[in-house]
Amino acid sequence: MNPSNETSTIYRKANCLSIDTLAELMAKIVNVMWDNKVLRQISESSESGLNPDLPSYMWMKKLLDDDGMVDVFRHFYPAAEARFTCWHQMKNMRYSNAGGRIDFTLVDKALLTHVELNNNVLLRCGRSNPHDNPLGEEAALLAATASGLFVPGTFAGGGIADATKRALDTQFAGKAHSGMIYTPPSYSDHIAVSLLMKNSFGVECAGNGELSLGGDASTRKAQPHKKQRSVASFFSAAGSKSSS
Repeated sequence: MNPSNETSTIYRKANCLSIDTLAELMAKIVNVMWDNKVLRQISESSESGLNPDLPSYMWMKKLLDDDGMVDVFRHFYPAAEARFTCWHQMKNMRYSNAGGRIDFTLVDKALLTHVELNNNVLLRCGRSNPHDNPLGEEAALLAATASGLFVPGTFAGGGIADATKRALDTQFAGKAHSGMIYTPPSYSDHIAVSLLMKNSFGVECAGNGELSLGGDASTRKAQPHKKQRSVASFFSAAGSKSSS
């Protein structure tokens, strides 16, 4: 219930389970192990799907449908499979590539023509040579694991193993691009997403090759980070005086 407007939101409908919870129950209770193919079939069945009443779903839908924003990755790679940006670290789900794509680059539709697709580079697949099917699930798994160079953590403790230099270098392989940067698991359970603009972007938009943000109230509101004090400010004379 939202007390401000007395509206209610159904976060989970009755008798509904998430697909990962259902798979865990099947494995523990009846010893039935579902692979990713079966899980995909279940999730895509007519009885499954997203909860359209979730605030996060409605918020994203409004951005795309009403505000004219575009999900850059999905726009340029509509057929890409299993390209996730987040995985369950404690269950080592990255190494079977069972995750979710919850990190996005959204741009105004009017700016889409200024986005550089991939700098003539195919989707990354965790190795230097291109994959036969860079849009497929195998290529996505190779990218997520750096072709097996990222090592899963043990369930005996000790945390996530540090990646080798060779594994770390895979995140920087290739040219700048719009897409995903497969940072190692030791950094985060998320990876980075990237957006590459064409060289003509600044010239066409600003006229002189330089872009500057406006100072109007709406623009300032969109930059709350500028209100944060720098670390150096805590060591200023004013800071010292207030602490004396």
